Amino acid sequence: QGLQRKFAMMDEKKQALLDKMVKYNTGKIDKKQAGLAAKGIARKKVQKQILGDKVRYCISGGGFISQETIEFINGVGYNLYNGFGMTELGVTSVELSQDVNQRLKGSIGHPFHGVQYKIVPSDKNNPDHGELFVKSPAMHVREIIGGVEKDVELDKDGYFSTGDIAELDKEGCCYIKGRIKDIIVNADGENIFPDELEIFFQGLPHTTHLAVLGIAIPNTKYEEVDLILELDNTVSEKEIDEIKAEVKKIEPTLPHGVKIARIFIAKNKLPLANGIKVKRFMVKKAIEGGTNEYFELGAKKQTSSLEGVDKEVVAELLEPMREIFSRVLILPTYKIENDAHWINDLGGDSMSYVELINEIQDTFEVTLPEEVLGQLATLNDFVLEVAKLQSEAKKEQK
Repeated sequence: QGLQRKFAMMDEKKQALLDKMVKYNTGKIDKKQAGLAAKGIARKKVQKQILGDKVRYCISGGGFISQETIEFINGVGYNLYNGFGMTELGVTSVELSQDVNQRLKGSIGHPFHGVQYKIVPSDKNNPDHGELFVKSPAMHVREIIGGVEKDVELDKDGYFSTGDIAELDKEGCCYIKGRIKDIIVNADGENIFPDELEIFFQGLPHTTHLAVLGIAIPNTKYEEVDLILELDNTVSEKEIDEIKAEVKKIEPTLPHGVKIARIFIAKNKLPLANGIKVKRFMVKKAIEGGTNEYFELGAKKQTSSLEGVDKEVVAELLEPMREIFSRVLILPTYKIENDAHWINDLGGDSMSYVELINEIQDTFEVTLPEEVLGQLATLNDFVLEVAKLQSEAKKEQK
């Protein structure tokens, strides 16, 4: 994703060269049509911007891989071989074909000698789609779970349950679709794979990480499909609206007619596994538990703790005050909650606090009393104090 964004910023001539290179290396155009893009010198220049020109092949293993990733990596001249493995099993298969068209299919290949795959279908009408079970001579023999050592749990035929959903084609090649625990069952009873949906949103601007989740619909056994975004701190309110509009444009292209019910923005960094993959179960648990770690786009903004202040006064002060907090902290306004603490929640310090005080005093033409400085720590605190000072000033004028 980072590379594609980087290449998207290049001039049109370089972008056209890269586009031809990808098409040539994935068999979509011939050498004559590719021209300079088919030459080794062009490939070396592009590869120096990525992994260097010494890398001969790349391997992806153990999970779902998007078609976009397969085409891009193979397209810039690195042969990408997709496989499957687990800590409990070791590596059990790799698509080893020298034919790029075969590798582009995204298969994990056939199981290695001595390894056996079988699909346990959840739908009798689709016997080639279901959970992948593996039998292997390299399988682990004991487990320690919760401090208790025990035998490995296998089915009656000695196969190990991987927890992955897979599919077999007519040639017996296997394709990983996603993890069982991540499958979303919507109101139509369809199984939806988050990995397949997340690909469609990878190009959203200002997005550092994202996740598609199934969030429980109250009083039903079904889930709605929600999109969770982690945005960088340079994003503006206008750009957030543009991101929302872009999601709506993408929606009609999603498989199975999927609709995004809600969009959430993470106020802090999303939890990651190995610094790469979003821990969906943690985000799901937090949202279903009613946490305030995630801000729902379009939801009514919090106005608590401002009772007793005229609504018109609040309307005049609240958003301009939020903008000041945002500028001083260099944070987007959606992260500035009404009751978020300057230091504990927003990461401010004493130096930036002085800057905040000066900006508030200049903007609202008030002088904050010294005895309250340091005690005012939230947006609500400052709104209440400024409202009080402005009210006192009006009384004096009368």
